[in-house]
Amino acid sequence: MDAQQDYNIELLGDPGYKRTTPLTIDERLNRDLLVRYDTNDRKKWIQNFQDNIAFKNNVQWNEADAAAQKAANQPFLSINEVTPALEVSIAALTENEPRFMAYGREASDVGVAHAESDVLEYVWQISDGNVEAKQTIEDSKVGGMGAWIVYKDHNADWGDGEIKIASVDPRYLYIDPNSKKRNSKDASNILLTGIYNAKEIMSMAPDFDLTQALPDFGYNELPQSGGYLGDSVLESTDLTTRKKYRLIDRYAQTQLWMFKVWQPRTNFRKILNRSEYIKFGQSPAIVLLKTNTPPVYVTDPLEVKKEIEMYNQMGGSFHLIVNPETLDIEPRKGVPDSQFALPATYTQIKIVTMTDLLNAGILKYKKIQIPRIKRVLTIGLKEYVNEIMPIESHPIITLMRYHNRCPYPQGDMQYVRPLQEELNKVHSLIIAYNVNLVNRKVFLPTNAGINKEDVEQRWGAAGAQIFWYDPSDAGSIPVFAPVDQMNNGFYQQAAILISQIQRILGSYPAQDGDMAQAPRTKGGTFALLEAGNTRTRSEQHDIEAAINQVATVVADLIPNVYTEQKIIRLRKPNNKIKEVWLNKPEQDPEDDYAFKIINDVTVTKKDIVMLTGSMLPTNRIAKSEYYLNLYKEGVLQDPEPILRMSEIDNVDEVIAKQDKVRQLESALQQAQDQIKQLGGQLQTTTREAINANKRTEVEKFKTKLNRSANEAAASVQMTKSKLEMSVKDFENSLKAK
Repeated sequence: MDAQQDYNIELLGDPGYKRTTPLTIDERLNRDLLVRYDTNDRKKWIQNFQDNIAFKNNVQWNEADAAAQKAANQPFLSINEVTPALEVSIAALTENEPRFMAYGREASDVGVAHAESDVLEYVWQISDGNVEAKQTIEDSKVGGMGAWIVYKDHNADWGDGEIKIASVDPRYLYIDPNSKKRNSKDASNILLTGIYNAKEIMSMAPDFDLTQALPDFGYNELPQSGGYLGDSVLESTDLTTRKKYRLIDRYAQTQLWMFKVWQPRTNFRKILNRSEYIKFGQSPAIVLLKTNTPPVYVTDPLEVKKEIEMYNQMGGSFHLIVNPETLDIEPRKGVPDSQFALPATYTQIKIVTMTDLLNAGILKYKKIQIPRIKRVLTIGLKEYVNEIMPIESHPIITLMRYHNRCPYPQGDMQYVRPLQEELNKVHSLIIAYNVNLVNRKVFLPTNAGINKEDVEQRWGAAGAQIFWYDPSDAGSIPVFAPVDQMNNGFYQQAAILISQIQRILGSYPAQDGDMAQAPRTKGGTFALLEAGNTRTRSEQHDIEAAINQVATVVADLIPNVYTEQKIIRLRKPNNKIKEVWLNKPEQDPEDDYAFKIINDVTVTKKDIVMLTGSMLPTNRIAKSEYYLNLYKEGVLQDPEPILRMSEIDNVDEVIAKQDKVRQLESALQQAQDQIKQLGGQLQTTTREAINANKRTEVEKFKTKLNRSANEAAASVQMTKSKLEMSVKDFENSLKAK
């Protein structure tokens, strides 16, 4: 295309609006890719998508069949078994909110990984993720493809911005036809388009200037359904003649040169673009030179700031002394000049730049190419946004049901439509046959002297159909046309078709609450419900893979969106709220001059994955009984999990009260045990006291006995001595004579 054609570009055959400036390369590429990707295969797929949407909304007869039924005076009802079965299947796939787990790609704080998984759950909740997921899954089952988009809402949280997830209408997506993956990760370009009037453009982009933006008059880019609409209204139609503008939001894969900077044998590591690398090279660093010690290189910004403050206070060098009055260790300027100076503490502080450390080889760097996504947003082929996003994969993630290694998959609706159409015809025949069975057909001769008006009035009120014939051909006797009862096999055909529809959609009567064929035992019923989810799990794996890709994009955006201190609140089961702080500065307890960042999500990169099966339904009754049995058997000591799965209101208050009761019971038990112990000790003490008293009395009695014995012995000894003295005196008297 030459320059003159660029100046006078025309859209959709409308020569009334001209552009006086040439298209840029990106503006021209947006236009050319939109035309190139709108292939015949895509047009057929979009037509099929439209027909499937209409079919789900009860437009289940085509024009020809509806006209034939009308001509035969037969009903053409839609006995819609597809939509309720579809709802049951989607409800089973989105029963619970997904739960996520973050894993560090390198050695990092485990708490930060937990915080990032909490951020993902927070993003899912503020985006009404389950509602968006239901729409995406419904699109994939109806039309073959659903899609999510991850984006930054700049106006949320009072201008600080939030990451959001939203469902995208896949009919407005133009994907590289060469893409082979279910999630379109390998697509070179993905275009999201739309047609908006000037007022809508201003509400979405208030700073956009519509001057030189080219209007687009191709309003009806989606084809009409080929079904018989009747009174059905499927989509709103804007019949105004206001100028409208085509928005083309293109996401393209590209490569970006980056600089990887690291310090060997430390955790210091950064990935910087060119401007960030230049700014990084100009930032200060510190070299600490100590006596008889290798140099210490300080690169952490907080530590550098601390050392610069020390440099300003101490004049570039300092040493440590012992304060003779307080005996505290304190820094002093300059070289040691006191007897109280500590040896080998003289330190010189040198302020350098990161470039100096790079040139000296202290820091290493490597120039690398990393994948990035380029976004070009044009409105009326006028550029509005042109940026390199800080993500490695497309922010638009597709969910394809029956993938054919092309961006034109088929959904469940494509397989159940013939069955539903046959079911509608079967029911129409059954109704028509029974109408004929109830309304007898009578053939009457025209010359039998019968009052036509009277017969038609009285017999017609009873439902009979009167036909008049020429008696010269068939006699003059009334003829009643017999209608035999319909074969039961015809009625069974309808049940077979319904069963096939439910099987394709993975939706069974038991999952919808129909227990007519349920086993007699409770365990058998639970087993039946569990087996009914087997087909659902196959689809669940595809959904989880797509949500994991959504989580990957969110993980790439987290360090670039949540850069300030922030508190997030998560809704937990039973209305429990969990608060998580992000990027919270906190005083380092080991250093009065240093701060550390709690849950710093700006410096590390994590892989976030969805926990398998977390969105699938759980049978709360069966699970509660399972836990209850474990509790009764003593395997489970804490009843809290059982209460959490119950339907009790304010379960946290109940658990808190039970905890208090358990604490009081435990304290009472301890008191009772202590009382028993003291009682035993008292009995022992009493017995010991009694025994001691008895021993005392015995000892006293023994003492008295001993005293009496001693006194008696002394008396005997005294008497003996007296007798001996008397004998001696007597002998002496005899000798004297």
